Amino acid sequence: MTTDERVEFARQLAHDLKSRWESFKREDAKRRHKPLREDDLKFPRNEWQRWANYFARVQSFTTALQLAEYQGRSPTMRPDPKQAAQVIYYILGSRRTELQRLSATDLIEIFGYVSRWLEWLNFTGGQHEESTPRHAGRSPSGRHRGH
Repeated sequence: MTTDERVEFARQLAHDLKSRWESFKREDAKRRHKPLREDDLKFPRNEWQRWANYFARVQSFTTALQLAEYQGRSPTMRPDPKQAAQVIYYILGSRRTELQRLSATDLIEIFGYVSRWLEWLNFTGGQHEESTPRHAGRSPSGRHRGH
């Protein structure tokens, strides 16, 4: 798997995590009859990072996924970390076959990219737009030309 393929795979995972989180939070707010704040829709990147760090320590996808499953069912977990664990378990569990084929080193790299993508998706509200040139309409050669 090339670096570009790893980054793209991480982007897909991050998008799936964020989409599932938003659905989960919207359903929860509707059920509780509470308004949603913008921050409620941001996937808790720190929970993802904790899970990814655990994976890096144990280097076993199955064991790390079992932790997410356990945390998602635990009555002692606070609501947001518990819901984040449920989302992690759901999304990664649905891609289990693909993920188990990869080496622990590849997964650590991919999970790092997922963290960065989550930060970006949270910052942009989930919108991924192609950027425009910094100074559209101006030629680079005209930058330091005398007036």
